[in-house]
Amino acid sequence: MTEQVEVPVEFDDLGALREAWSQYIIHGALMTAAYPPPRVGVSVVACVGLKGSSGQARLVGKVLQSSAAATIIQLSPLSDAARIALA
Repeated sequence: MTEQVEVPVEFDDLGALREAWSQYIIHGALMTAAYPPPRVGVSVVACVGLKGSSGQARLVGKVLQSSAAATIIQLSPLSDAARIALA
């Protein structure tokens, strides 16, 4: 059985989400603070959304780097549903 961890990722506003999208999410990476930090190589589901909103996109990936300050997740190719949820 493969270990899989859910990581909540909340952006303060739509501008912050758009900036993250254009800088790294669209290129297959996600950077976030996660506590406790997941182990490198663990499969994760990043639940991405805006603070105060119930809507979210669920992005699957694997942890590339992890520390108390930041976790970097290599995302699997984004599904159409994930792209629509982030749009």
